[in-house]
Amino acid sequence: MIYNFRIDRSEAEAIASRIRNDGILSQGWGGGSPGDLDLRRDDFVQKCAQRYDLTSERVPNNLARIRELKRGDVLVTPHMPEYGKVAMHVVADDFPDCYEHLTNDDTHQNHRLRISKSFGMGGNVSIRCLALTTWYSKIQWLRYPVLPIPQYETGFRGVMDKLSDEPTYNYSESSIVDYLEKLRGELAAKIRDDLKGIRPSATGISFESICVRLLESAGYSIVRRNCYDSEGGDADFVCTRSRAEVSPFELGESLLCVQVKKHEGTTGKHAVEQVIGIMKSNPGADGCVMALADSFDGDAIAIAEKNGICLITGDLVCGLLMAELVSGLKVTA
Repeated sequence: MIYNFRIDRSEAEAIASRIRNDGILSQGWGGGSPGDLDLRRDDFVQKCAQRYDLTSERVPNNLARIRELKRGDVLVTPHMPEYGKVAMHVVADDFPDCYEHLTNDDTHQNHRLRISKSFGMGGNVSIRCLALTTWYSKIQWLRYPVLPIPQYETGFRGVMDKLSDEPTYNYSESSIVDYLEKLRGELAAKIRDDLKGIRPSATGISFESICVRLLESAGYSIVRRNCYDSEGGDADFVCTRSRAEVSPFELGESLLCVQVKKHEGTTGKHAVEQVIGIMKSNPGADGCVMALADSFDGDAIAIAEKNGICLITGDLVCGLLMAELVSGLKVTA
């Protein structure tokens, strides 16, 4: 099996050093110092959620996938050994023989995996290379620490085979990918300008209705609207999924609580905290904030990552809307 293995980018340099010098790939959420969140514990999921004060157990449950690792599995690490690059690592043995838990690590990288070989640690594989285009287009949705990506295995195996023969071969950024990305950015900017100018009273169309269309196109049914609680919880929509494949709006399955914010600039933590409030009254639910803003501030991002909440910026909303437009396009000869 091949997995997308998300690392803590703030610790990328230390993680890269362990890979090069010790043949060890580390993962966070390990408890810190003292760290007692060993994946071999039967109660790891519950203890991890308690240690990090998580709203749901989705992140710990995902981390438990490490228990499924087998000798020869491949772990793909985006933005390793540096931003914009990708490296691939072969697991040395079956779990638990490939695993150890470091008791003390102030950076919380207590989970350690033995790897037998790495590819791309010379920084010679761009995440935007042509061979990995389909994977690169989806990595923004791969937010869990450990996610199976068998649909992209052929591309990665091809890169690894080439690097086995020529370790320094350079998989550089593709000019085609760059051109398409530039074109996408220009179209997204035009769409965002249109969305900012929407006047519901004049057109009967709102940013919220656009978000509903995107959610429904992704397989969701809106079951409740304008949900509030006495503790400040707030969600514009509560949705259920009607199909099982991976979606860009949530990190798992089941119920999804969505907060929509139509404003420019930067979205703060309040929107995230509102969603968390509704999630607490809906155990097992995931959360999402869809904003027209350019970005989320640091506090919003930190709280969202801790609680498994998906943040959709205006650029991503426009990208999803473009995909919706293309999916309905009929091409005739």
